[in-house]
Amino acid sequence: MVGCTQPGGLNLQSLTQTPANATVSGSNPSTQPSSPSQTNVTGQPTQIQVPTVVVDGPTSQVNSTSVPVEPSSVVPTVVLTPPPSGNAAWEAQKVDVQQFAEPIAYDAPGAVMLWWYDPISGQYVGLGWVRSPLIASGEFRLRWSALAALAIPYTINVDYGLSLEPSVIQRIRRAGYSGDVIETFVYLAPDITPQ
Repeated sequence: MVGCTQPGGLNLQSLTQTPANATVSGSNPSTQPSSPSQTNVTGQPTQIQVPTVVVDGPTSQVNSTSVPVEPSSVVPTVVLTPPPSGNAAWEAQKVDVQQFAEPIAYDAPGAVMLWWYDPISGQYVGLGWVRSPLIASGEFRLRWSALAALAIPYTINVDYGLSLEPSVIQRIRRAGYSGDVIETFVYLAPDITPQ
């Protein structure tokens, strides 16, 4: 639409570009417009050119007015909050947590998937199928699905005859877990019961 004229003689191009011969209205009409200046280091006001359109019958005129703009006394502050550590991110996934005073052994009718939460990717990672007895340290619900689960402490490559791939162990280490025991979980189905 560059150079197009609308009905009534208003030139759209003149609204987006300051004409070289624009008339300046204000306290000193003989002053020609200049390009906007930068705010100096001392905090003096910046002068900017503000175009105004005057429609006078079938013709239009674009005037430019120099307006002082005070530097802002509000300085935006960006606060970067580090992501929660692996364990804190995992704890945030749980609601209605009931920690058992002593670990409780549960029976499952067959193999169940042992899950681990990866706080870096936000994914639930299936570690492998395990059989009972499942030694649970607590019960909780997952925040987003409201499904019941049992907290199962798992000693990497020791418990339940489950050996993890080196890539999964590296993923656990990257998530901030340096010890051999991590908290995993199994979904608590109706047929998984205390012994």
